[in-house]
Amino acid sequence: MNEQNRQAERWISFTLRIGVLTSALLLGTGLVVEFLRPHAANEVTDPLEILRAVLSREETPPGMILLSAGLLILMFTPVVRVMTALGTFMLEKDRAFSFVAIIVLVMFILELLISLA
Repeated sequence: MNEQNRQAERWISFTLRIGVLTSALLLGTGLVVEFLRPHAANEVTDPLEILRAVLSREETPPGMILLSAGLLILMFTPVVRVMTALGTFMLEKDRAFSFVAIIVLVMFILELLISLA
């Protein structure tokens, strides 16, 4: 394995580690905050409703914001990993793996669009 391949593997590994560690930190902190907070009986627990509340800047419990952010980062970590791999494949001028990475990226995007429909 040449130095360029090792560098690409390091970037891909770094991307995965940062995504998973950031997600774990946010999820753990969100769980602790939610555990310590008194709850109302009629609170919304649907993730899409929580995300809508966060994006519309409604008052959302801080623990739920942290949990939502942790889940979003965890869900998008594979997408960022594929984008990182695509970038390294394109720099290496590896057309076959670049094509495969583009197909996987398109599949991620289509899956996201279908799930939101």
